[in-house]
Amino acid sequence: ALPGGLSEEQASVREAMNEEVDKRMNRALDDLKVKYETGNRSRETSQHAPTGEAYRKEAAKKREARRALQKERNEAVARGLRQEESQNDRDDSDEAGDEDQLEALRELRLKELKKTYHEKMENRRKGHGQYDQISQDEFLATVTASPRCLVHFFHADFERCKIMDHHLRSLAPQHLEARFLKIDAAKAPFFVDKLQIRVIPTVVVFRDGVATARLVGFDFGDHGATTTQKNPDEFKTPRLAAWLAAAGAVDYDGPSLDELLDENHDDEPATTMTLAAARAKMIHDDNFDDDLDADDD
Repeated sequence: ALPGGLSEEQASVREAMNEEVDKRMNRALDDLKVKYETGNRSRETSQHAPTGEAYRKEAAKKREARRALQKERNEAVARGLRQEESQNDRDDSDEAGDEDQLEALRELRLKELKKTYHEKMENRRKGHGQYDQISQDEFLATVTASPRCLVHFFHADFERCKIMDHHLRSLAPQHLEARFLKIDAAKAPFFVDKLQIRVIPTVVVFRDGVATARLVGFDFGDHGATTTQKNPDEFKTPRLAAWLAAAGAVDYDGPSLDELLDENHDDEPATTMTLAAARAKMIHDDNFDDDLDADDD
């Protein structure tokens, strides 16, 4: 212990306090000296004493600086919030726009589906999907009732007409967009003459009641050019479908007519109708008609 009963730590603290008191006293004396030497006894110039004018000004400057800094910080935060809100608004607007577009597309698709459905129902009502025979008196009204129509001019005794019947009867249920018809050329002399039908079978395509294309016999090449296949009487149904599509009579997404006319094309599906099969069908039909006549007797 040191003299006076103080420990070293206590003595050190006391010494530091004494030094601080001495410093403050010396500063106060210096301030008083300056004050009286300048003759300005009414104005406090001390920057250290809380009552001095210079001290107050300095404190005011610091407060102002702190307020300015805080204001700047607040404005920066506000700008950030406004930018975030603006971005959120744009995002919301974009999302709303996307939703509106999707909704518009859904409505458009729904309208298209409804339109397609009603068109199919209307076409079925008109007889689309079937392969029907009509008379000369029914010709004009039937042909003009559908935007797309095709008519097979046939003769009951011609084997080639049976082949054409086979293919058209197969295609009719697959293409509701067109009306498939046939008419007995021997019983429709007016339209045979009007349309200049010279070869049997002939298939005439009508668009809005106007004849726009014709298939004469089985000449599929380029709307009348003779095909190079070895046996033109034996062909598969897609070949006729491709020709009808090229003529604008039906919608068809299979191989093109040029591809199907290629002798080496191996992808043509479906079956052929041969002359032998046509003859057998004619014999069967004749026998069936005879049986009906016998029943009537």
